[in-house]
Amino acid sequence: VGLECAQSIAFVLDEGRCQSLTYLNLDGCNLGEEGFVGIATALRAYPHLSLLSLENDNIGLMGCIALGDSMRGWGESNLKTLD
Repeated sequence: VGLECAQSIAFVLDEGRCQSLTYLNLDGCNLGEEGFVGIATALRAYPHLSLLSLENDNIGLMGCIALGDSMRGWGESNLKTLD
């Protein structure tokens, strides 16, 4: 989807418009490291996610670190599947 689309996804998530979101499948979107960092940061507000799928998204080391930081902020999590 590229950086611009990844930033748009992050913006919508960060606005809190998706509070009932429990399943996020971004497989094959090729978000890239820079694009995913924004999404990962926005996911901090979604500890109720039960599935997060990121296969073939090339999120890189910084994306992994950003996701880990967000997940640490969740306290209790409903996440059952991280792919």
